[in-house]
Amino acid sequence: MKISLFGKTKNDFIRILDENISEFWNQNIIEKAKEIDFTENLNYKLEENEVFFINYKDEDIDDGFINTTNANSIKIDDFSNLKVIYYKLGDLIYFQRILPSALITSSWLTFVTLDTGKKGVKIDEEPRIKFENRTDIILDTKNQKIYFKVFNDLEKVFPNFSKYYREASEKEFNDFKDNKLLKVNLDFKDLGKRQLTKIAQIIDKIGYFQDNIKDYKKYAKDYDYKISSFNMDRKYSLLYYNDELVDYNTKTGLSVDSVKEDLAKKDNVIIIKNKEMGEIEGKLDYDVIKVGRRYTMIKGK
Repeated sequence: MKISLFGKTKNDFIRILDENISEFWNQNIIEKAKEIDFTENLNYKLEENEVFFINYKDEDIDDGFINTTNANSIKIDDFSNLKVIYYKLGDLIYFQRILPSALITSSWLTFVTLDTGKKGVKIDEEPRIKFENRTDIILDTKNQKIYFKVFNDLEKVFPNFSKYYREASEKEFNDFKDNKLLKVNLDFKDLGKRQLTKIAQIIDKIGYFQDNIKDYKKYAKDYDYKISSFNMDRKYSLLYYNDELVDYNTKTGLSVDSVKEDLAKKDNVIIIKNKEMGEIEGKLDYDVIKVGRRYTMIKGK
């Protein structure tokens, strides 16, 4: 089976060839591997049968890696400037970094078929790239997860992921410390790299969550609804955006009966994680108001 092999230089996406590439390169780093959430284990050292993952956002990935229809045909200059090669198999995209050592520009003595039709040796001076049965990164487009063994490989191919390992600046920390929702009894000068990295992650995650939840807040406020939710782990942000007490159902948890009870409440909307909607679909009668990247808002009919 022929599979299209693509590549990327510094600025361009290119189509390299159509060949049975998986016959030569088929290492699957996630098959039978234990998945470790990188954002929760920044300093974790992987065992042989483990792999890191990050739940990525659309803006983390350049669309050219996924939508390959506009890739240009390869030129000789591209060949010498490849940074990564990749191919797609189903919902997975396999990536291999092209390191400087993989580009071979020296002269070769090659045994080939000569112009005379006989076998012989000639001097070959064309540049060559060595690739291996090695997968540095796998992108799961269906589940929006990216897998890797070494963060440096991920960052080199996808620079947007550097934010997952960045450190909070002194200004960011002071703004975080001054918030009215959390009490922080630390000073910037007392924090190490690991703590500042974790704080940067918290700041970025809160910002991302707020961008998605503010539409829900606006709807509730415009129509004078109250909000209830289940299994939400960023309750402070939801409180901040709703300016009212939110019922988190911490005692009941999510079940068909508990959601049914909230659906029956007057002037009430419910926020549920998208991945948990399957627990109530087809079992309850409700209207879907909004569907976001991670959450769905519903209300009783």
